[in-house]
Amino acid sequence: MNSSSGLITFVTAGTCTVTADAATTTSYLDSGPTTFTLTITLTSAPQFVSSSTAGGGTPSGINLTLPVPTGISAGDLLIAVLYTGDPVGSGGDPTTVVLPTGWTLLPSATSPAAEPLGAILTASHVATASEPASYTFNSGNFNNVTAVMLAYVNSDGTTPLVDQSSWNTTMTSSVLTPSTTADTLVTVYGDYNGAALSATSPTVQRTFVGDIPYASTLAADQYLTSAAPVPGITASGNSGQGTSVTILLKY
Repeated sequence: MNSSSGLITFVTAGTCTVTADAATTTSYLDSGPTTFTLTITLTSAPQFVSSSTAGGGTPSGINLTLPVPTGISAGDLLIAVLYTGDPVGSGGDPTTVVLPTGWTLLPSATSPAAEPLGAILTASHVATASEPASYTFNSGNFNNVTAVMLAYVNSDGTTPLVDQSSWNTTMTSSVLTPSTTADTLVTVYGDYNGAALSATSPTVQRTFVGDIPYASTLAADQYLTSAAPVPGITASGNSGQGTSVTILLKY
């Protein structure tokens, strides 16, 4: 290591032993080499694994069965977002939904009650080594529900954490400020009229489900490299009526 002009870059997590030997100059004498051990932890934005969808024009039903995404591993973070295009009334109130065992509601990313332009529910679950093929979400009467499930994992195989989350009654994501420089931004949009939504740059589209005139849902994400506030992002092709969820994931 040349401390006057060098920069050590680590590409793999673990430990390494460094021996430093200062050269003798007129200012100080060489006291011999010094050896020390460094523990390296690499932090990068949580990575997208895969996704699944359910719904897409089904008029009504008591249960919504959402497949588990393929290719997941134990420790992956699963995020389920259910959107109902039904207005105030049957199927439009997230508080009527019974979550599957092992799932946890994200209250800040869930409508507190029925909404005129559709309500949205967000829940999370840490994958185990023996995940079922699907999970069933139960309500008194779902109506025009579209849903997505997203899987994320840290680069070292550990489980990402939810940094922040929010929902609002527009087709533009909420403005959130990440607590790290390596968060992953997840945006999910529910369109009340079933518009054919698509992701807006710089986000990457992960999945879409729905059809006119029923509800539709789009999921997109972005790997952040700064802790600066993330501006709101509007889904392309939206009808102007709907709901959105914004989630920041961190290591």
